[in-house]
Amino acid sequence: MARSLEELQKQYNTHASMHGPGGLGGPGGRGMMGHGPGGRGRGPGVRAKGKPKHTKETILRLFSYIKRYTGLLLLVLLCMLGGTVASLCASYMLSPIINKLALYINPEYVLNPSMFEKLADKAITQVSQLLSPALSATALPEILTYVISAIAILACVYLVGILCTYAQARIMLSISQGAIESIRQDLFKKMQKLPVRYYDSHPTGELMSRYTNDVDNIGIMLDNSLISAISGIITLVGTFVFMITTNWILTLVTVVFIPIFIKGGAMIAKHSSKYYSGQQAALGAVNGYIEETVTGGKVVKVFNHEDECIEEFDTLNDDLRDKQFRAQFWGGLMGPIMHNTSMISYAATIGIGGVLMCTSGFTPGGLTVFAGYSKQFSFPINNISNQMSTVFSALAGAERVFAVMDETPESPDNDNAVSSETLGGYVRLENVYFGYNPEKTILKD
Repeated sequence: MARSLEELQKQYNTHASMHGPGGLGGPGGRGMMGHGPGGRGRGPGVRAKGKPKHTKETILRLFSYIKRYTGLLLLVLLCMLGGTVASLCASYMLSPIINKLALYINPEYVLNPSMFEKLADKAITQVSQLLSPALSATALPEILTYVISAIAILACVYLVGILCTYAQARIMLSISQGAIESIRQDLFKKMQKLPVRYYDSHPTGELMSRYTNDVDNIGIMLDNSLISAISGIITLVGTFVFMITTNWILTLVTVVFIPIFIKGGAMIAKHSSKYYSGQQAALGAVNGYIEETVTGGKVVKVFNHEDECIEEFDTLNDDLRDKQFRAQFWGGLMGPIMHNTSMISYAATIGIGGVLMCTSGFTPGGLTVFAGYSKQFSFPINNISNQMSTVFSALAGAERVFAVMDETPESPDNDNAVSSETLGGYVRLENVYFGYNPEKTILKD
């Protein structure tokens, strides 16, 4: 008779501590079936569910693996800052170009440029004056010389941004892979010191899942999510500075939508986070069952357990599907909701900006640039929100990895243990009792 989902989770889901008296496995060995000869014990287990229980401690522990790269991390931050400033400045260079074209078409058009627009116009004008002797033979109009100068400046700025982004990605990849290497090493070293009881009570496939799925999720978070979060914060601050210097009224319109972004993101994150830890644990249970079924294939055949194995695997597989569906569904809602909210903010900004152009001399270049900043302002929030699923999955995996590292290692021999040098050449076993748990002995007298 196939076991229920609850029984299978107790045996194969070892996200939480499941050792001690009455724990999984224990006396009786690691047989394939819990109800066949030599079957595994089915002591109480704890099902992993909800978001990581020790989020703050887990994050601090993860950062302890990258603190030795402090110098490289500072260099990454500088590259992020350089790339962000280059991107913002490149976007702002469009404003004086549009304003110049507007005045060329209608010289009577009254403009009220901002401080940054004046600075950008001054920089382009100076470059235009430097290029004028070289372009004098072509007899180009002044407006074309101005546009060519602006394009030359844009090319240089974008080149700086590309180099900063490349350096940032390359350095962060080295940091993350070094941290992952250290985590794997610490995990493997710790597993060499664990008692046999631990391996008897934890499926091999579930332990292997810590090395593969869980560690890989940590690596993805360090490679992408961490960079996205820090870069997003820098972009938010820089964009806000440029926006408020361009037009403070439109900045207020954009800021009004920030609580909506935060509230929507928090609501979805609250629903999605509780499914990711369960998803990782369910994946470990499936891996553990597959490993034991394949390894113990002969035992399955001997006891004619093929149908029960298929039924039990379907139960675990369905459970994994349900958890993955819920986690991915709620995680996938984040992007569309945030995107549509940002489009509402964008439309409001354009509408009010048009009114300001007609009433207060707001420049067309300023409106164009501000509209771009309005969308760019919501992009980091959307990006960070979209990364939350990866973060929750990685934190759940990190907790599972650290749970193994925190296991009690094999205790040393007692002070009165007999050294092997004093043996007389033979071993005599008499009145021997043995069991992983004192309450359940395997060898009796």
